[in-house]
This record gives sequence, C-alpha cells and structure tokens, in this order.
Amino acid sequence: MDLDAALRPPPPEPTTCCERGCNGCVWEGFYNAMGYWRDDAIELISQKPPQAAA
Repeated sequence: MDLDAALRPPPPEPTTCCERGCNGCVWEGFYNAMGYWRDDAIELISQKPPQAAA
C-alpha cells in the first residue's frame, strides 16, 4: 500500500487565532481534527499489506 496516496493530508494550522484564550479557540478545533487525522493514519499503518499471489 502506498501510504502517501492513501493518507489524506493533515488539517492546516489555523491562522486566525487572536491569542486571548477564547473558549472554543481555533486551536481546539485544530487539535480535535489532528486527533481524527492521527487515528486514521494509525489505522492505515496498522493494516496488513495484501498478500502477493504465489
């Protein structure tokens, strides 16, 4: 399996943070999205490659 082709790109870092520690900060959403991205990546990496025909 070609992981580069199978793995979607990670979410982009936010550029609109006001750095006031807002409740619901754009960084909170980013870290949640990164968690989902990481889980998908771990799942893809842990899959067994298909067996070649003998």
